[in-house]
Amino acid sequence: PVFICGMFRSGSTLAEQILAGHSRVTAGGELGLIPALAGRLRPYPQALAAGGPELIARARALYLEALAAARPGAALVTDKRPDNFLHIGLIKAMFPAAKIVHTVRDPLDTILSNWFLHLDGSMPHALDLEDMAHWHGQYRRLMAHWKTLYPDILDLDYDVLVREPRPAIEGLLSYLGLDWEEGVLAFHNADTGVRTASVWQVREPLYARSSGRWRNYEKHLGSLHPLMEKR
Repeated sequence: PVFICGMFRSGSTLAEQILAGHSRVTAGGELGLIPALAGRLRPYPQALAAGGPELIARARALYLEALAAARPGAALVTDKRPDNFLHIGLIKAMFPAAKIVHTVRDPLDTILSNWFLHLDGSMPHALDLEDMAHWHGQYRRLMAHWKTLYPDILDLDYDVLVREPRPAIEGLLSYLGLDWEEGVLAFHNADTGVRTASVWQVREPLYARSSGRWRNYEKHLGSLHPLMEKR
């Protein structure tokens, strides 16, 4: 599997849709397999170390069995679950050579994009800009930790992707060991059953109008200025 993760609204759906345009890739969508496995490992993550290689092998087998049932016959499947960034340690324990595509985007655009969606109570931090900024800061700390342990994680920058798509996509395909195919540029024509908040965006060609959107609201973002200074 290819794992695609990052902050919500950072381009993960777009990344998966692009990859689904390749003949060797099947879009898995937002699978809940990794969080489900993490939920079975109590206490988590300490149980990973306590259980040793046998537990990790069993978790890997359970994951692959569930993935095969969800996408039978697929050669290379994407597991696009943004909050899997919480579980990169588990992913790498099960699949040491796993390819992890980490989608990144301007922090303020990411925060505002989440806030504008008025997400439900399952993501209460996204209902308040300051809470969202704090969450984003903690996410960045965690990702810095993971990348210290696993420097092979690929950052896919949304803003670079929409500005210069071909070189960004070439880098993504190279990372995954895939040859170039023109179909990846026609991602908006692919029917992958997208059910996320990005559904309408990925049905259009690439556009850059969402990059730098935060500048339209800069005077209202006083509480987020410290975050702006870290950009």
